Amino acid sequence: MDVNATKIKELRTINGWTQQHLADACAISLRTVQRVERYGNATQETVASLAAVFELKQIELIVTSEPV
Repeated sequence: MDVNATKIKELRTINGWTQQHLADACAISLRTVQRVERYGNATQETVASLAAVFELKQIELIVTSEPV
């Protein structure tokens, strides 16, 4: 699913986290974090983990074609 890669990277840097720190906090691989930030693509499970760590609703990270 398409996610807002820029927002994810901004949230990570605002928190002062490295990609590895975010990966550890989400229990995902560093490679997954790199892919999400570079290509803006993630599985539902990854989106759920990212949303939980950033304390956001999943919809706030997902790119939709329709206005929300």
